[in-house]
Amino acid sequence: MGKTTDTFKSKDPRMFNPRDWYWRRDNGAVYSSARQTVVSKDDENYNDWLGSGYAPTRWPEDVSGQQTDAALAGVLSPYGLSVTATAIDAVRQARIHDLSARCESEITSGFVSEALGAAHKYPSGVKDQINLMGSVTDSLIPDRPADWQTPFWVCDTQGQWSFKPHSASQIQQAGRDGKEHIVNCQAQLEDLSNKVTAAKSVKAVEAISWPVT
Repeated sequence: MGKTTDTFKSKDPRMFNPRDWYWRRDNGAVYSSARQTVVSKDDENYNDWLGSGYAPTRWPEDVSGQQTDAALAGVLSPYGLSVTATAIDAVRQARIHDLSARCESEITSGFVSEALGAAHKYPSGVKDQINLMGSVTDSLIPDRPADWQTPFWVCDTQGQWSFKPHSASQIQQAGRDGKEHIVNCQAQLEDLSNKVTAAKSVKAVEAISWPVT
């Protein structure tokens, strides 16, 4: 197994903050968790931090004894931090993380379908998606009676939720609309993530956000 990192060194170990700390390689490279990137040993913030009496933690090693980015990432990942080469890479990763979270929120916030003949909002949380998929699957079983129905929760334009019966064709249409909603959200995420990756400045990255609907 690789060597463990040195004990945190500071004038007050209780003040250790993994989101505002420094790790140093034996070759002198310094990583800032606050900026999630490698900084110069002459970095003003780093030297102010050293001047306050703190000392960086030794960069961790992998199983072969090498001080690698992956080894440091293993220490940082529980805190939601990453190791990047430049400041803009850190901003890109943070923005894509935020966009991914927004995509998930949009997917599970519900979708509109006119499967019942008028617009209704359908729930789309994880359990709701499973229930809808099960209902659609049930509707496709051969030899169902012509009047087969299954209930599903819907919300009308007045904000009233009810457990409405759906015919086979209606629940299948709701399923198609739900899938389209999810695919549209994922396509939006892909498009925005590509724009983040292509952005050439921190300002350009920060200007990319999920569109308001």
